[in-house]
Amino acid sequence: AIVEMQRLQAEYDLLKSHADQSKVRFDKRPKGFTLFSFLDRLAGQTGVKDNIAYMKPSKTAPKSGPFSISSVEMKIQAVTLNQITQYLYKVETSPNMVTVKRLSITKNEKQPVVVNAVLQVETFESS
Repeated sequence: AIVEMQRLQAEYDLLKSHADQSKVRFDKRPKGFTLFSFLDRLAGQTGVKDNIAYMKPSKTAPKSGPFSISSVEMKIQAVTLNQITQYLYKVETSPNMVTVKRLSITKNEKQPVVVNAVLQVETFESS
């Protein structure tokens, strides 16, 4: 029983450490941070803004807890693999706790050297 308690204590300590690190990163986000504007700004920086077909924001209210999930589904058309890779890299390496939840890349039928991408990006926001 003591070995099991020690294992559970170690697991708890690890989870608490991850939660504390997440809170610090969450608190460092700029005031007024919104996922939509963040993605739009990155699109401008990486040169794919003119290729965005749509951006659909949504928010999931929490059943319990202080955070909700903010997500944006977006379609980017006729971009090179290098452009979409740069955009995804900037999203995933951002210190703003943003992740790509889903990604679909397809060949562009009209222009074989470019692709279309549909992605769903998520982050937590305080409720």
